[in-house]
Amino acid sequence: MRKQWTTQLDEAYATIKALRSDLEGLRRVHHVALEELGAQEDRVAELEADMSSARSVLAEQATMLANIDAIVRQRIADAMQPVVDASQVVEDEDARLQEQLHVMICSSDSTSFMLY
Repeated sequence: MRKQWTTQLDEAYATIKALRSDLEGLRRVHHVALEELGAQEDRVAELEADMSSARSVLAEQATMLANIDAIVRQRIADAMQPVVDASQVVEDEDARLQEQLHVMICSSDSTSFMLY
């Protein structure tokens, strides 16, 4: 009977030794997995920060583009306005000044000199 117990104890000891070895291997794998997970979490955090920066830049560029679009549209609208002929403006101003001068001459006394 004692031999049977010794055999069972030896088997149990061998099983415990094998389980401890497996446990140590699993602990190493677990440790490596945790390190990899930490590295992946760091990478995800970096990518999220990059995405946030990209969103900010994109929003700024969209605002700038909208401002440029408004300026271009205003310049196009201004360019579509009728162009005033400078010679016509000068002729109109000359006619107005001559009319004023004529009125001044007519309204002055007879001793005024005549320009016509």
